[in-house]
Amino acid sequence: MGRTTSVVTAGTITPATITVISEVLRPSTTVVHGTLRVSAEWGAEVGLHALRAGKRRTMISLDIDPTGEVSAWQEPTMLLLDEMTKVGEGEYRWGPTPLCAGRYQITVRGCEHRTIVPIGPEHPTEIAIVVPEPNEVRVRVLDAGSGQPIVGAAPDWTRRVAGWQGGWSPAPMRELGDGWYHFLAPVGDLEISVHPEGYGWVDTDHVVRPGSNEFVVRVDRVCGVEIVLKDGGVTLPWPDDARMELEHTTSKAGAAYWSGNKVAAEEPGEHTLTMQPLEGYLPIAPRRVVIEAAKWTPIVIELQRKP
Repeated sequence: MGRTTSVVTAGTITPATITVISEVLRPSTTVVHGTLRVSAEWGAEVGLHALRAGKRRTMISLDIDPTGEVSAWQEPTMLLLDEMTKVGEGEYRWGPTPLCAGRYQITVRGCEHRTIVPIGPEHPTEIAIVVPEPNEVRVRVLDAGSGQPIVGAAPDWTRRVAGWQGGWSPAPMRELGDGWYHFLAPVGDLEISVHPEGYGWVDTDHVVRPGSNEFVVRVDRVCGVEIVLKDGGVTLPWPDDARMELEHTTSKAGAAYWSGNKVAAEEPGEHTLTMQPLEGYLPIAPRRVVIEAAKWTPIVIELQRKP
């Protein structure tokens, strides 16, 4: 197999050449089978992912993702729960599944249980995946300034496992009201992410312990710049290809995110705002801007047409 890196320029067709290295041999294929064991306690939480057979198609699945060199040869595999054979209460058989030899990361979607499994002729072809019992997790999202609950914050969470190589995908929570959110999770490390409308982006690490767990996440209101472009006395529509950068004068913190003509800062204070040149206009000089906490700072940029 081979690979290459190319720089793509907008509005052009960029040629790319890939040199295939013939000496690299495809890994051997191993046919694996397995058992998935999931407590029925998970079923009450996951709704459409319910374990109990019903009228709706179940959505709990095994995601088998190759990592490292084997990913060049093996596509990810998804096995839906209702494609498996139920052999007991909460016990399902899957396979035969042919996989190239290598390292695989397996996620039980709907429970977010994760495990890392080596596949190959020197490893067992029978794989047992046992999802731990679920634990109650309640999360309250609060305004960091006022302490008031944030409704409609839509937080999500991600299970963390040592040795996992990328491939994280968050799971949603169920809103209870008054800033409270709920989900079930296995014991262990997880990350909670939240980005309510009008607030910054927060990621916090937590440890789920057996039983009931409660966490509080505080989110600061967003701060940043709201840019208006002018050509003489005319306010211009915001160009789709506009690119901007922010850098804090002291901490060198950058932009948290941008949306249209708004650029959110990671923290308030003095920043350098840089904007790439726009077609038909002279370069835009970097400028110092002072961003106040918990508000959008308006910035007007007067553009100068090229001669």
